[in-house]
Order: sequence, then structure tokens, then C-alpha cells
Amino acid sequence: MQSQRYKPKNTINQGLFLLAFIMLGMVNISSLIFFDGKGIGYQVSKSLLMPTLFMYYWMFKASSARFEHFLVMGALFFSWAGDVLLMYESSLFFLLGLGSFLLAHICYILCFSLTLPPYKGKSYLGKHPWAYLPFLLYAALLFWLIYGGLGNMTVPVLVYATVICVMSLTALNRWNRVSEISFGYVFLGALLFMLSDSLIAVGKFASDVVLIPFRQIWVMLTYMTAQYLIIHGILLHQTHPKPQQADMN
Repeated sequence: MQSQRYKPKNTINQGLFLLAFIMLGMVNISSLIFFDGKGIGYQVSKSLLMPTLFMYYWMFKASSARFEHFLVMGALFFSWAGDVLLMYESSLFFLLGLGSFLLAHICYILCFSLTLPPYKGKSYLGKHPWAYLPFLLYAALLFWLIYGGLGNMTVPVLVYATVICVMSLTALNRWNRVSEISFGYVFLGALLFMLSDSLIAVGKFASDVVLIPFRQIWVMLTYMTAQYLIIHGILLHQTHPKPQQADMN
């Protein structure tokens, strides 16, 4: 039986940062709707989203989960860098932004896989290898859609698509090793993150093949929701760990 590791504190301040995150998201979406993402409102709101979410995390984190903090901070930092870099419309900044988000996903992969309680037997994916199939099919379909427009970006995008699928799979592999609510938040967040990145890829490399109405709005909505769900799910794991050691036999 695991004891609860931490009692929440600073809930008022945390709530204020969550409110600020929501308001920044509303400013960002409004800028996309009314100004097509042009102007200072979009730039400022997008550049402040991840620092605000970081403070939301910091106000509620468990003091014992230091390694987890390092990985979460890395994920949010590289996500912030990616947000800023992708605001500039050039191939170089796109590649740098892609690299930043790649590092963010790696931080999340390590966080999901290395900060779990011990268990007996095989993991979820070890017992259910068929669970890889939907992700492989999704990646194959996406790559088929965008392949014609990739050009010299084929290898970087293929690497990135592989890493984000791995991130979602490691989130799935938390099943029965954390509380159900923590698993649900993180796994749904990982799926939405994958969807957000897919929308970006389709818009950049296959816009002449697939037309997605209000694509930029959907990109930001899924991205912001994904980041919040993942961070909140990690916090739930810290504050309400699974009460019993998972037995996977």
C-alpha cells in the first residue's frame, strides 16, 4: 500500500494560474478568429501559455517527485521554445521548432516511463501488443497524406512522427500502474497532442490535398487542451498515487 505522498497547497495561486492559462487561450483563439493570428495579441498569448502552465504545475507539485519535476520542466520549456519558433514563417524556424517539440516529447516519454511505481509481470503493451496497431496505422495514413509535400523534410518529419507515437504509447502503457484518473488525463492529452501535430503537418505539407476548415483554431485548441491534460494528469499521479502496487500477472 502506498501512502499519499503530498497534500495540496497553494490552491488559490494555482487556480489563478489556471485561470490565466484559460484567458490566454481565449485571447489566442480570438486573435485567430478575428485577426487570422496576426498582431501582438496572438504572439504574446502564445508565448505566455507554457510559462503560465509551468506556474500552475509548480504551485501543486509534490516535493518528493524531483526527477519528475526536471522532466516536466524540460517538456514545458521545449514546448515554449517550439511555440515561439513556429511563429516565424521560415523553413529554418520550422525545423528548429520541430526539434524543440521533439525534445519536449522525449521529456514526456521519459516522464511517463521512468516515474512509475514498480509492478509485477508484463506491462500493458507487453500483454496487449495489438495496441501498437492503431498507432502504426495512424502514422502510416498521416505519412501517406503528407509525403508528396515533404521534400527534404522527409527524414525529420518521419523521426518526429515516430517519437510522438512513442509518446502516446508510453502514456497508454501507464494503464494499471497509476490511478485511473491520472491515466485518463495523460492518455487523452497525449492523443490530442498527436492530433494537434498532425493538423500542423497536414496544413504545411498537404494543404492542396486535404482542406481542414479553421485548422489553425483546431491546432491551438487541441494543443492547449493536450498540455493542460498531461500536466494535470501528472499532478494527479503525484498527489493521488495508485493505492496499491499494480500486479500485471
